[in-house]
Amino acid sequence: MNADLNEQIRELIDGGTRPVSLTEITARPPVTSPPVTSLRPAKTLVRHHPGRAAAASVAAAGIAAAITVALLADPAGQGQAGRGQAGREQAGQAGTVLTAAMVRQVEAASGTALAHSGHLRITYSNVSSLAPGSPGAGTDDITFSGRNWNYVSDQTAPPNGRSVNRFAGGRLYYYGPGFVRHPGDPLSWFRETNPAEIRAVTSVTAPDPRELLRVLDPAARFVRVGYQVIGGIRVEQLRATRLGHLPGLDALPAEAAPAGRVTSLDVWVDSHGVVRQLHLTSQLNVTTSDRKKYLVKENGTVKEKLGPPGPVRHGVERASAWVSFLDIGQPQPITAPAHAIPVYGRG
Repeated sequence: MNADLNEQIRELIDGGTRPVSLTEITARPPVTSPPVTSLRPAKTLVRHHPGRAAAASVAAAGIAAAITVALLADPAGQGQAGRGQAGREQAGQAGTVLTAAMVRQVEAASGTALAHSGHLRITYSNVSSLAPGSPGAGTDDITFSGRNWNYVSDQTAPPNGRSVNRFAGGRLYYYGPGFVRHPGDPLSWFRETNPAEIRAVTSVTAPDPRELLRVLDPAARFVRVGYQVIGGIRVEQLRATRLGHLPGLDALPAEAAPAGRVTSLDVWVDSHGVVRQLHLTSQLNVTTSDRKKYLVKENGTVKEKLGPPGPVRHGVERASAWVSFLDIGQPQPITAPAHAIPVYGRG
């Protein structure tokens, strides 16, 4: 197995840095590898031989994960045979730069694990040096399964309540204090009936955590940092050292999006090459100048006037976002709420 696998890895590395699809991988000579139980894409609907199709899908994921594990374990992609103890100790050491092929294989393995369903939890915070006593913070919890998704937003600072947007069976539902018809009404589920409103809401809030995987760009020049245990799973920490071009971050909710330039990006990857956690920090230089407002009465009309400009203040707004990929390979049941009240939203 090692000889065949090493030969395939060398061929992938020597063939350049273009992306390699699972179709190309599975078309190569078969490699015997132990089953990978942590990568279990959700079953898809097939018309003939569903068991056979599912087995083929798991086998493809297993081969992709096996190649990814070998790449992560051997930065040079050349195997350990004949390199001696010094070579074995150097492989995977902190500070090693991941090759473009290695980064793309991590993205491919993560995409396979999230192909049909996923669970994402985002914890964000931001604070300005000009108003340190007024931070912003909250949590977004997102699950998706096929076209269905459930988006729970809980803004804790300033407190804004917990709200839910859910898309199930082609219908859009709302729940939370921001959706009641009159102040003081009990909370209820509402079903949107305006097609234009459904299109507008889903185009903005429809979550697809897989878009975040685009941040795994070889141009970011990821280096190894070390190993940790997160949630009982041993993961390797990778750090981006070139932060000028990081695609995919626009998939983050607005509250968790970078504030200005990105100052750090760390990614934690498990032994199958699947991203388990991501941490992003950013900062924005801000300038303010307060001007008092006065209400004056001129010719019987009340008008608003601005006073003289206040002193100019310079500061920095800093933001942080933790992204956790949970329940890897597990189905996410998302059902339509019972007894939802139909409403016709107008934006």
